[in-house]
Parts: sequence; structure tokens; C-alpha cells
Amino acid sequence: SENHNFLFTLVYAVYSVMYLLRVYAQVEFRLELKFKQSFLYYCAISTGYLVGFGLYILTDFWLLIFLTGEMVAHAYSFIKGKIFRCNEKALNKSQVNKTVFLIFSSTFVRDCVNQFDKVILKQTISADVVTQYHVVSLIAKTIQMLVQPINSLILSYLTVENSNLTKKQLVKFTGLSLGLGAIFYGICLAGTPIFIKLFYPDLYETVIPYNLIVNLGLIIGFISSMFLAVLLSQGRTVIHMVIECVWGVCYIVAAYYFVNQYQLWGLAYVTLIANAVKLAVTIVCLLCPKTNQTKV
Repeated sequence: SENHNFLFTLVYAVYSVMYLLRVYAQVEFRLELKFKQSFLYYCAISTGYLVGFGLYILTDFWLLIFLTGEMVAHAYSFIKGKIFRCNEKALNKSQVNKTVFLIFSSTFVRDCVNQFDKVILKQTISADVVTQYHVVSLIAKTIQMLVQPINSLILSYLTVENSNLTKKQLVKFTGLSLGLGAIFYGICLAGTPIFIKLFYPDLYETVIPYNLIVNLGLIIGFISSMFLAVLLSQGRTVIHMVIECVWGVCYIVAAYYFVNQYQLWGLAYVTLIANAVKLAVTIVCLLCPKTNQTKV
């Protein structure tokens, strides 16, 4: 009904704003390396989701799951945090505003593009292909979601410690990141066929050929995000934004073209190549002499 659609739109708008504020607020615990409070913060969110799930069972309104989780997260931030109650004035307001704008822009582009692959497939091919891509990429995207806090820890530690990576340290970090990526890639290669066989046996023959390329592209994208976190911690906010924005525009344009030409294979190879180039460019920027920029 029209009233139900209006209510859903209104609640979703409220949820979107609360989610944006929550993502902003949670940075406080990470930047100050308050690991205990950060852990309790996520426990509070999980509790909120469980309560919301109970409300969903009672009302059959699924958005309550996420809305309740966000409300609990904000309550925790108000009680334990200072970010919404801090009265201190910024020493350099214009620089802070510039940094916030650059980080917000790059993060917005990255998150939008990361969710845009399914939109491209649906608009250019069909919803069935979206399902096929979802099935073959689910484990890799789940890994990305679960280990995403690693990037925040990298950013927090290097920023708080005011640490500048030497080339030797960067080489070690590269080896560690590639090793971690190789482990996750192996999990995807082994786990995806089992997952499809168990839950989507009818799609197995159709989607299993994409396993190698799709998951490799997504894992390389995860590795590149780790290096971008290091780049951001070194105060290179402008370069960070440029890399994310150029990558986003090129990805969308190339994806639309090659999906039309080569269907799902087109998206798989565009994701692989775009993320590999982003990773290479980020490493090159880290190796180049640092320009005089303000640390975030």
C-alpha cells in the first residue's frame, strides 16, 4: 500500500542517517586504540540486532533489525564516547574540514562502487545473473566485511603513533598482506564450490567457471584497501581521494562496456584488472617521496 511504502521510505531514510553518524562515531574508539571499548561497542550493536530481530518477528518489518542496532550503537557512543559531546575547538578548522571532505568523498565513492557491480549486471543483463554473481562472490565479500576492521587498526595505529613507514617496513607489510590475501583466496577457492553445492546445486555448473577470476579480483581489492589505509595514515589524503575516484570512474565505465560485450566474464576481468592497477598505483605512491601533507 502507499502508506506502507511511505513508512518504509521514512524509516529507511532515518536508518541511513543513523548509519552514517554511527560510522563516524565508531572512529573515536579506533583512533584512540581503545580496543576494549571498541569490542564492547560491537557487542552492543550485535545485541541491538538481536533485539531488532525479535521486533521483526513480532512486526514483520525487517528494517527494525538494523534500525534497532543503530540506536543501541548511538546510545553506547553517547554514554562511553566523547565524539558527540566534545566542546574542544579545532586548532585548524579549515584543514580539518578539508581532510573530512577528502576522506568522505573517497569513502563514498569506494562504498558506492563496491555495491554497484550488481546494479550493472541487473541493468545490462538480468536479475538471474545477479544471483549467479552473488553466489560465486559471497565468500570473498563476506571475508572482506569480516576483516575490514584490519584497515581501521592499521590507520589507527600508524596515525596515533605518528609512524612513517620505511621502505624496508613497507616490503615486510607487502609480504604480510600478500600472504594474508593468498590465505583468503585459498579459502574462497575451496569454500565456494562447497557452498554452491550445498545451497545452490542447480547453479553449480553455471557459476563454478567464474570462481578463480571473480574471487581473485575481490581479494586483490581487499589487499589494495589495506595499502590505501597505510597511504591515508601517512597524511596523503589528496592522493587517497584521487586514487579512489579515478578507480571508481574507470571501473564503472569499463564495467558497463565489457559486461555488454562479454556478460559476467566482462565484470570479472574488469574487477580483477581495476583492483590490480589500484593496488600497484597505491604501492608506487607509498614508495614515492612524501609531499608535505597533514596527517589525518
